[in-house]
Amino acid sequence: MRAVLVLYMVEKLNFTEPQATAAFLYWSAVCYFVPLLGGILADSVFGKYMTILSFTAIYWIGTVTLSISALFN
Repeated sequence: MRAVLVLYMVEKLNFTEPQATAAFLYWSAVCYFVPLLGGILADSVFGKYMTILSFTAIYWIGTVTLSISALFN
């Protein structure tokens, strides 16, 4: 996913190169922050398995949305 994300944003989603690079860097930063958030939520609110299920569902929805958007471009 990381290897082709910038190319996909430039070629299919019509981002400029600087916009795609910035979006990729923000996405990478979020990838490092979300596990910390997940750990806090798992320890204090939801529990381990519900947190894993919730974040997996969010990841799956994002991947499916990205795949569907590729069909219509």
